[in-house]
Amino acid sequence: MPIVAVARFDYDTRDAELTAFADTLTDDLVAQLTDSGQGQFSVIGNAHILRVPRVQRDLTAIGTQLNAKYIVLGQVMPASDQTRILAHLIRLPEQTHLWVARLDRPQLPNRGEEGEIATRISGEFIARLAADIRTVYSSRGLGR
Repeated sequence: MPIVAVARFDYDTRDAELTAFADTLTDDLVAQLTDSGQGQFSVIGNAHILRVPRVQRDLTAIGTQLNAKYIVLGQVMPASDQTRILAHLIRLPEQTHLWVARLDRPQLPNRGEEGEIATRISGEFIARLAADIRTVYSSRGLGR
């Protein structure tokens, strides 16, 4: 069964509220992907290697150490009068982008919105993951 690693969402400020929002969003996305995966893949979200800052991340090492076939990288960043949320679904080891979800919210999203945002991102990723898993596994003649 393929493994999807979810790295901690990055944030481009020192704002404690935005940091808490990004961390909760990461955890909610792990939960949503786990619930929605229906046994098609496993999810890892709390490994130390996934919690290091973006500049220290090595996607090859993550894939190797966690045996991950996919990784979700996310960013939460201020964009003029909004907060932009990006989530990248990437196939490993090729580091090929399968999809990028982009959401814009008011400057500081309301607490509690993390679950709604995680649900939307998960919904966009699930179908793409399922299709890619079928394609990759059938082209390689592998079972799940």
